[in-house]
Amino acid sequence: MFSHCQSPIERIFLNSLILLFIKNRFTCLHFTKPTTNVEEAINIKRKVYEAIIRLIEDYKEQTGDTEMINFYEALEKRKAKGQFTEDEIEEIKMYYSIVQRFEWNSLHVTPQAGLSKLKVNGKNIRVDFCIWVPGNPSVKIVVECDGFQFHSNKQTFENDRARDRLLQMNGYRVIRFSGTEINQDPVKVCNELFDLLEKIIDEGENPIIF
Repeated sequence: MFSHCQSPIERIFLNSLILLFIKNRFTCLHFTKPTTNVEEAINIKRKVYEAIIRLIEDYKEQTGDTEMINFYEALEKRKAKGQFTEDEIEEIKMYYSIVQRFEWNSLHVTPQAGLSKLKVNGKNIRVDFCIWVPGNPSVKIVVECDGFQFHSNKQTFENDRARDRLLQMNGYRVIRFSGTEINQDPVKVCNELFDLLEKIIDEGENPIIF
């Protein structure tokens, strides 16, 4: 995951965030690969998950096996009948595992997340970190780590403000930390972010699993 960071301050920030979650024994933090279209990736994950949930509920209703004891065996039988391919079976098993581990209501962090539908000066927006929850569309957080080297001139400053406004108009909460803040006290920075996440958890209709 650290290899996807574009600057030293991003790595410092990410390391502090991970350590904070480990210290508090919270297992609800998951990382995904960078993508040029994070919203599309999120929507695909949600659609596949919802399809798996429907499959599970249908299985329980039809078999009475509410503990899912024979679920994999039933999948293999349906594969033998040609109802599922091997690849489809593996995908179902993967997402069923996700359901079991509560990833649906866990915090996901995507570094270098592209938002291809949003443009500033004709260029697609790419943010340092996008934080989201598959089961809670209201969690849409962008974290930017602003190193002085890349954010010190007037044009960059104006572009950053235009990006922030556009992101906010599309439902994102934008959090910016300066490189100085991160370097001097990365723990304080991550605690501020964690406090915001807790606030969103308290407000949300779908609780995030800790």
